[in-house]
Amino acid sequence: MHKVLIANRGEVALRVKKTLDKMGIPAVMVYSVADRLSRHVTEADEAYCIGDGPSAQSYLLQDRIIETARKSGCDAIHPGYGFLAENADFADKVVQAGLTFIGPRGDVMRMFGSKIEARQAMVERGVPVAPGTNEPVEDLDAVKQASEKTGFPLLIKAAGGGGGKGMRIVRNSEDLASSYEQCVREAKNAFGDPRVFVEKYLENAHHIEFQIIGDKYGNAFHFGHRECSVQRRHQKLIEETPSMNVSPEEEARLSHILCGVVRDIGYDSLGTFEFMKDGEGNYAFLEMNTRLQVEHSVTEMTWNVDLVELQVKVAYGERLEFRQEELVQSGHAMECRICAEDCLNNFAPSPGLVRHFSFPEARNLRLDWFAPTGCEIPLFYDPMIAKLSVVAQNRIATIMEMSKALGKIRIQGFPTNIPFHRLLLKHPVFQKGEVTTAWVSENSEELVKAQKEHLRRLENLVAAFLAAEDSRWGRVHESYPLYLECAEGIRELRIRREIRSSVITVTVSDDCGEDVFDCTWDAHGNYHALCQNRSLRGRKLDLAGVWEIESQRVLAVLHAPGSLPLKHVRGKNQTLSGRVESPINGKILKLGAKSGDWVEEGQLLMILEAMKMENEIRAPISGVIEEMPSGLEGMTVGKGDFLLEIRE
Repeated sequence: MHKVLIANRGEVALRVKKTLDKMGIPAVMVYSVADRLSRHVTEADEAYCIGDGPSAQSYLLQDRIIETARKSGCDAIHPGYGFLAENADFADKVVQAGLTFIGPRGDVMRMFGSKIEARQAMVERGVPVAPGTNEPVEDLDAVKQASEKTGFPLLIKAAGGGGGKGMRIVRNSEDLASSYEQCVREAKNAFGDPRVFVEKYLENAHHIEFQIIGDKYGNAFHFGHRECSVQRRHQKLIEETPSMNVSPEEEARLSHILCGVVRDIGYDSLGTFEFMKDGEGNYAFLEMNTRLQVEHSVTEMTWNVDLVELQVKVAYGERLEFRQEELVQSGHAMECRICAEDCLNNFAPSPGLVRHFSFPEARNLRLDWFAPTGCEIPLFYDPMIAKLSVVAQNRIATIMEMSKALGKIRIQGFPTNIPFHRLLLKHPVFQKGEVTTAWVSENSEELVKAQKEHLRRLENLVAAFLAAEDSRWGRVHESYPLYLECAEGIRELRIRREIRSSVITVTVSDDCGEDVFDCTWDAHGNYHALCQNRSLRGRKLDLAGVWEIESQRVLAVLHAPGSLPLKHVRGKNQTLSGRVESPINGKILKLGAKSGDWVEEGQLLMILEAMKMENEIRAPISGVIEEMPSGLEGMTVGKGDFLLEIRE
């Protein structure tokens, strides 16, 4: 009887376990100390702690994982995605230990892991490729030489990984050194492999990928294509299938070529060929992901197939018995990655304690998640905490269903990107299928402005609820000046409250305009309002002024004139402060200045790592660093912790 160790964590570990349960195969979980409350641990049949929180001390320990598999009686290891999933040395070690690696052979994985060797193999087989270096760059001089050949803009990318980590766009020679250093560091931390390479960056392109599978008997099949162009920091946020930007002729041509590649090289597992498609319709091969993809769910939901089950069967030597013409895609599916991050702060990772987590259930949607209420989201790993997938008959219906489902998810304890997803789904560029890989970053100011405007209206709604239920206001025909304490500080409002039978109408005015809300509420703390024919719902989460409005957390406390908190009164006439606090939970990787140094406004002060991403902290003003805690480098800090003080 088979028994499989899942060498991964979180939602992917649970996803693989679900398939193994269906197949009647026992699954063994491994976990780090930081993950001890994760569902993949608490719901496991067997679970073994393999180390501390950082992945280099747990999920990247190859020998410890293999030894755990042997001692627990497993005959195979499934690597999930990320960590060791595309590590050819690990795959070889698993086989040498007498176990089955649920993935391709080490030599094939090694070929695709070498970006240059993979490109050469693609050129020989008629696959279009992107220009880049012929081998991993060993130092900064090699990067400079490569930039002279490819020109700017270019990408510096991790040679041993994927998922958008260890990747930087470089647009000029001045940024080469810092980008190279950051990529090497991220690549080593995320994948245990510091090698990077250089590749030409294609502007305004669509990210298209083709799902394939091959067995050990020379059979190869494809499951269409996916679009993954909605990205931030080169990491995907929304994936869907089929893509609006791939014609049936292009799909047929490339799928035929790629299945030929799979047969020719003897590829014997699940895999994904990734391409960029530019505005002129040209495809350029990026890489082959020799593993299960995060976004495999949308393919499963439209092709009526369990890709993990096929992956496991092929690994155990079973033949794929179906024919390509029997595989038919139906409907349109979309996946939103739900991440612990602050979208108003450049998508900064924001791990924290899950105070509440609930979600809708329906036949046409699927939520993969791992962090129950009371679980701490670790800062050591990817910020994705769940992924929501929806399928419907066509793309418009899928967008509508996705928006509805996102509105019913409740996550309390830290900011998430759910408001961003809901905003983007309504954007005309997205609805037309015209979003490119650079679109989010190029339109970040517009998107942040739209999110802030949406948040402003939600804060006004809370102010309306507070004014509506407070009988002290009575019937006021003239606007009354009030102050709203919110996340950004203090906002001055004018509020008019009128009673009309069982409905209280509150008009809220500020510098941006006027909103009129018809407010009601019940004894259970549920609030409801109509504004411009739109129905809005909310409820108070705690006594500190935190509300949940339309699945978004909103901080809002109403103050009458003369009752402002002292901290705001003092701060009204202060100039820009030189006090620097940590914007997120994380670890100080590197200091760019020390106590006593003169720094210019915008100068790099330190690099803060959180969830495998590096975040730069820069000087808010010019001046001298007057106060900085000793031993700051390497220290783990929390959001709001004091870092240093700059004196003008």
